[in-house]
Amino acid sequence: MSPTVDRNSGRLPLRSGIHRYTVSRLAAFTFMAPLFGVILGGLVLNEPLTVSVWTGLACVAGGLYMINR
Repeated sequence: MSPTVDRNSGRLPLRSGIHRYTVSRLAAFTFMAPLFGVILGGLVLNEPLTVSVWTGLACVAGGLYMINR
């Protein structure tokens, strides 16, 4: 799969979501990229997931929760 197709395929759900939800609500979900990046890095690349990494992820997740409630 070419990088252009791969990069653009992730934008399709966001674009279709804009029709259902407000843009400000969807913008908060772009901050989930670090969550998926760290988790997939640990699963796919066997990177160490230390306590400080999990603490940081919990802070990001808590911030996302506070934005969307």
